[in-house]
Amino acid sequence: MRLVVKEVAEREGFASAYELANKTGIPVHSMYRIWNDQARMIGLDTLDKLCTVLNVKPGQLFEHEAEPDKLPGGTESLNAPKAKPRRGRPPKKAAQ
Repeated sequence: MRLVVKEVAEREGFASAYELANKTGIPVHSMYRIWNDQARMIGLDTLDKLCTVLNVKPGQLFEHEAEPDKLPGGTESLNAPKAKPRRGRPPKKAAQ
């Protein structure tokens, strides 16, 4: 998963992380980490500010490439049978 905030912001006319930080109210240090794809966590309030100022949906700020080796069990976990989801409550036992 990678952040593409810099690319999106530049398309919207922002020349720097500093400029975007001033417009959004996000601290400059945090914005530099976001701008340079170094942030590992982003709060919902931060995402909301970025989306509002850049006029995008949250998913447009990310790119995703599958990295199965980061999953527990590596690529083998992708081939494991999936558990069937439970639906509703379990049936009641008949009264005796």
